[in-house]
Amino acid sequence: MTCIGQLLTRLQDLCPRIVRVYGEMQENLDFPMPRDLVKRSRQKQKTNTLLERVSLHFLIRQEGKPYSQQIRNFDQLFARNQQSPENVTNAQLENYRKLILKASTEELKKYDIVLCTCSGSNSKRIVRGTNIAQIIIDECAMCMEPEALVPLVTFGSAEQIVLIGDHKQLQPIVLNRDAKNLGLQRSLFERYADRAVMLDVQYRMVCFYHYIPSV
Repeated sequence: MTCIGQLLTRLQDLCPRIVRVYGEMQENLDFPMPRDLVKRSRQKQKTNTLLERVSLHFLIRQEGKPYSQQIRNFDQLFARNQQSPENVTNAQLENYRKLILKASTEELKKYDIVLCTCSGSNSKRIVRGTNIAQIIIDECAMCMEPEALVPLVTFGSAEQIVLIGDHKQLQPIVLNRDAKNLGLQRSLFERYADRAVMLDVQYRMVCFYHYIPSV
């Protein structure tokens, strides 16, 4: 969140066109649907105000966007019937989902950088609305190997793949003992750690040295 905010604030017009694609759970938290079948996490919070500027589900609702008025009409319908979901038909919900998919797919074509989770990278809108040339997986050492493979398989024609992480730190969190024994706790990054380019300069901490002259 902080990094995106700094990019938008410091680079302004020079900043690449960035869009953040959230999962259905987050979108339905910001714009609730009646009879939402997605189980919400108690830790989930509404999207930060700063991030609304780059979040796909907010962008498609902005004034002047091709489908914004139709989407907002659905939002108003759903808001009026949160306590009476039976007033919203299955056909209306299906039309809403199709509209969101269409609007999202067209909107994604306008951006240079798409931010999403590994598991969310194979969503229909991202597959249909993007032409991915490079895949960068940050904190890859904490991703389960099957999870990291999702974008690599989905966008097999990508020209470059970059894995960033530290396999000496926290491994993927796997609670099932059998899954651990079968190797699921080993990340894709750790598997290829022998090919990694190690960084020998860091800029995240400033070191101060106090010189005490000898007497």
